[in-house]
Amino acid sequence: MPVDDVAILLLGTSFTLTSGAMHRLAGYDTVAVFCDCIGNPKAVMNPWSDHSRIAQRQIAQASLNASNKAEAWRLLVHAKIQGQAATLGTIRPRLAKQLVELAKNVQPDDPNNTESAALPLAG
Repeated sequence: MPVDDVAILLLGTSFTLTSGAMHRLAGYDTVAVFCDCIGNPKAVMNPWSDHSRIAQRQIAQASLNASNKAEAWRLLVHAKIQGQAATLGTIRPRLAKQLVELAKNVQPDDPNNTESAALPLAG
């Protein structure tokens, strides 16, 4: 398989890969995920260069103005709480509904720390 066709490489506990191979994969913007013996991800190697997707995303995030950073944080917190609600939906529907209501009230920059208020409900 050509290296430039590999986007993500999942690595278990028993593999041999040289540092040269890792460098080559990183040069092609390949992400390596290191998994434990049952397949759970434990670490990630993300390539870092000006042309990588991750670098471009981080550069774009760092260059946001204060208003856009605040809105980005609002969207992130909103999505996180919505995800918690979706996870709880089938086993604790009342709590899930409370989380959905909390998510609706997240403001830019989350000045009321809604993210923290959601934790006891989701726990």
